Amino acid sequence: MNFLVNLFQAQENIDTFLCSSSLFKHAGPARARPATTETERQLSAKLHVLYGPLSIEPCAPDAQPIHPYARSRVYDLRKYQPENFWGPFLNDGSGNVDWEKLQCIMVLLGHNLRTFAERTHGHFGTHREKAFLGTAPNSFTSTPSCPSHAAMMVKELTPPLAARDPYGVTGTWRRIVCFLDYTDLYSFNFEHLLPEEQEHEPIDTQEAIRLITLKIRVSAIEGPGPDDAQDMPVVHFTGTSRSMHTSWDPNANSKIRGSVRTTPEGAIRWTSFSIYHGEERWRSEGVQIGGIRSARGVLGTWFNKDYDRHGPAGPTGFWKLTDDIEVDKVQHSIISFVQI
Repeated sequence: MNFLVNLFQAQENIDTFLCSSSLFKHAGPARARPATTETERQLSAKLHVLYGPLSIEPCAPDAQPIHPYARSRVYDLRKYQPENFWGPFLNDGSGNVDWEKLQCIMVLLGHNLRTFAERTHGHFGTHREKAFLGTAPNSFTSTPSCPSHAAMMVKELTPPLAARDPYGVTGTWRRIVCFLDYTDLYSFNFEHLLPEEQEHEPIDTQEAIRLITLKIRVSAIEGPGPDDAQDMPVVHFTGTSRSMHTSWDPNANSKIRGSVRTTPEGAIRWTSFSIYHGEERWRSEGVQIGGIRSARGVLGTWFNKDYDRHGPAGPTGFWKLTDDIEVDKVQHSIISFVQI
C-alpha cells in the first residue's frame, strides 16, 4: 500500500493513470485525456475510486473543474435503467460494476462533503482523506463506540446470527445522501430533451446533503441465488436510519432493511430499502469499495423503490464506524427479555 501511495504523489502519474476515464473529456488536469478503449477507461476509473475521494481538481485558474461534470452524470435520469438495476452497474444486465459511474459518485460526494465540512467549520467532518485508505478486503477494524449520553445508553448484545455473517453487517454506520431540489432535477432532465447519445451540460446547482447514522443488524442468512456467487451467502439486515443534523425533516428518519451478496464478478453488492410508517419508499444499490469488510465502505445510488423514470434519484455512500450498536434502556429491556 505504501508503494502505491508513494507512486501517486507524482502529479504526472495522477494525470496519466487516474484521469483517463471519459469523465475527463472536458475537465480535469491539463494532461488528462480519456483512454481510447472502454476497458482502459474503466480501469482508470477503478484505480481512481480505489485512490479515494482526494481532490484532483485542476489547479490552473482557467481550467474546468471536474465535479460539475460528475454531477451532470449522476443526476442524468437516463442512466438509471432496469439493465443496471438503477445502480452503479453496467447497462448490459451482467451485474458487473461500472467504475465510471462509481467514479462520478465518488467525485461528487467527496466535493459535497468537503463543502459541507467547510460550511459547518469542520463540525461534520467525516472521512480522513488519504490515498488508498481502507481499500483492502478485511481492512475494517472496529473501535469502541462513545455515545454522547453514556448514562442513558447500553450496548446491544451481539446475536449469534451475526457470528455467521462474512460481510460484517451488524454495527453502526455513517451514511451520506445528496439530492437536487426536485424542480431543478426535473428541469435538468426534461426541460430540453436530448438525444440518447448526447451528454448533458455540466451543472453547478447546489445540492442538499444529509449525514445519517445507520444502526443495522443481521436478520437472516440464506444461500446464494442463481445470479450470485455460489460460494458466498446472502445476508439480510434490518435497522434504523437517523439524521445527524435534520431531525425535523420527515424524510430524515426511517426504518431500513436490506441485503448483502457477492456478485459472480466478485463485487460485494448492498441493497437497502428505507421504510416510513411500514411502507418502503426509497431503495439504494451500492458496491463495497475494496471488497468484503473493507473500511472504505459502499458507494452507490438511491432512487424511488418503484423505479420512477422521472425520479428522484441521486448519490449515496456509507461506511462502518463500529461493530457496536447503542440502544436506549427501553429497547435494551425488550431485547434482553426476548433473548431470555
